[in-house]
Amino acid sequence: MFSIGCHLTLVWVAFLLVLWMPASLYVSIPWLMWLILILVGFNSFAFFFDRLVGYEVERLYHGTTQSLKEWRSDWWYGVLASSITMLIGLSLWVLGRTFLPFGVVLAGALACATAVLIILPSWQARSCRLKGKKSVETEVLILLQQWNVPVRQIHWYADGSLNTLNGMFLPFNKQTIWLTEAVARLSARNIALLIRRESWFLRSGCNLVSIGIVLGWLALGLTAAWLMPAQTSLQQAVSLAAIMTTWCFAALFVWPPLNSMAMTRADRSLRDIATTEEIAALLRLLQETNATDLALSEGKAQVFHPIPPLEIRVNALEPKL
Repeated sequence: MFSIGCHLTLVWVAFLLVLWMPASLYVSIPWLMWLILILVGFNSFAFFFDRLVGYEVERLYHGTTQSLKEWRSDWWYGVLASSITMLIGLSLWVLGRTFLPFGVVLAGALACATAVLIILPSWQARSCRLKGKKSVETEVLILLQQWNVPVRQIHWYADGSLNTLNGMFLPFNKQTIWLTEAVARLSARNIALLIRRESWFLRSGCNLVSIGIVLGWLALGLTAAWLMPAQTSLQQAVSLAAIMTTWCFAALFVWPPLNSMAMTRADRSLRDIATTEEIAALLRLLQETNATDLALSEGKAQVFHPIPPLEIRVNALEPKL
């Protein structure tokens, strides 16, 4: 929460500086160069903050196995990819706003966002550091076959984390599951249950609903950015960054209740192959290993917290009479 607040503050500071900048400075340096300078300043601050929160603290609490060199390499990789994407997106926004009507720009932006949502997971997965087979893999695949889950192969990858138990399916390839090395510490049955639970999202269409919500939220944010007064190309670009950063932050207060409902349904999807006690034990193991709060105040659980407290998830396993 604090990290996001710092990033949000920096974006609005940049916007206000651009808003108050003397007009004579606009012609001295091209607006794209101004954007690059803003990104360099922003990431220079972010590097030290992210290293403290994302690496030093994780090392202190034994949450990562990465060396500083590996973390730094991953950080630079992410910054370069996001900065290039941001520069391209803002440039297209300025060009579109200059020459095209809003409807065309909005449709193009949503089409690009859809492509990114489909392609990005595959790109990220294939860039992971792949590891060899694990001893539990054969048993996991046998269980999945018994449960009619169409997974035929498992890719293990190392992201440096010791407490991240998750997995993902590549778009258009439901036969392959990607798991972090940390998952190998679970029993074969627990791994299979975890994969079966994740596959439910694909079969239920929840992933498509999620994409629809993201695109709808994006459309509203772009509309607000279009209506923001801007006299120059630089103001148009930075105002878009400020509006969308704020809008994405606001989404963090809307998404948790929706995510909680989906998580409850996913937990219940295991009841046909596991007892309530076994599912509850798995949920406890996941939240303890992922260092997720087991107990939360009602206010914190409803706002800015996508994972419900363990007690609520366990109680929701039993159907209401």
